[in-house]
Amino acid sequence: MKLDYYKSSDFCQSLVIQYEHVQAEGKNISVIDRHIPSGCASLVFNSSGRAAIHEEPLIHLPRHFMVVPLFRAVNIGIYEDLDSFIITCKASVLSKLLSLNLSSFKNDFYRRSENDGLKTIEQKFIDKKSATDRITIIEQFFYEKGLSDYVPDEIDRLYNLIMEGRGCVPIAQQVEQFDQSPRYFRQHFIERVGINAKTLARIVRVNYLWSMIMKNSATDFQDMVFEGSYFDQAHLIHDFKKIVGESPSYFFKRNIDNVMIMSGKM
Repeated sequence: MKLDYYKSSDFCQSLVIQYEHVQAEGKNISVIDRHIPSGCASLVFNSSGRAAIHEEPLIHLPRHFMVVPLFRAVNIGIYEDLDSFIITCKASVLSKLLSLNLSSFKNDFYRRSENDGLKTIEQKFIDKKSATDRITIIEQFFYEKGLSDYVPDEIDRLYNLIMEGRGCVPIAQQVEQFDQSPRYFRQHFIERVGINAKTLARIVRVNYLWSMIMKNSATDFQDMVFEGSYFDQAHLIHDFKKIVGESPSYFFKRNIDNVMIMSGKM
């Protein structure tokens, strides 16, 4: 498989984290591995090939869909000359921009909505082959949705603090500073992000530790405990297994190239 990354234009940086173009060439290709959550939401356009969620039951994915922030990894299968363009977004901004309640997604990996406006650009998007043309189409869509006038609110601020703070954020203290009651804020955070703030922080911490290990090409559990602000090694392993589905010692010993592509990490 091949993965290329692209940056957004300046006005889209409040929403778009990155663009990814995934290509898997070959009629007989079959790749199955984990997609590990990052705390982001993604818009996916598949112009060719097939993809499926390898859970019980097997779920074949449509051409266009949204991936919501998950609380655990899922197994994804890729088949037959896949050409997929993925827009990775800040969940709190995307949901507000498209007027979506992400809490209604529950435990779904994806959702295809007829009411988010994306159906209108699906065919136009798939007909274009170059990344530049596809980015122009999606950014024009975001512009028409009012992204250039978007003003971040308290939910966006906490979401950004967690994402930028590697998940090591005193959430309760932050929420107390906001005008809304903690209970009201928690409810609206889940509606905008799909998961609660504590779960998001755990996911972001695991992702940061993964990036740290890949950068240093070594696994030192004591460093991981310190960098992730864990109480001890047992808490680290518990969080890692709950989110990734494998222990860190097993995960980093196997070939995770496909996991990195599936999770937008290459």
